[in-house]
Amino acid sequence: KPKHAVFNVGNEHRPIGDYTRILRDLLPDADISVSDKVRTSLTLLDTSRIREELGFAPQYTLEKGLEQYVADVQQRFGEAGA
Repeated sequence: KPKHAVFNVGNEHRPIGDYTRILRDLLPDADISVSDKVRTSLTLLDTSRIREELGFAPQYTLEKGLEQYVADVQQRFGEAGA
């Protein structure tokens, strides 16, 4: 039985540019823009608790996760929904 009831779930920390690059590759016709405003506070979730107590290990890379998410949205809502 775990010591805690609440866990943060996450994977690797990547720059926002990685997200937009991957999404632009997956959705070449989409109009994707990102603000040039610099974020001064960044919250990084500590995932050590879920890894240590439950043995959690992410099954998806950022690339595979976004690819699967886009595919799920397209399947659910059609190409226009993505």
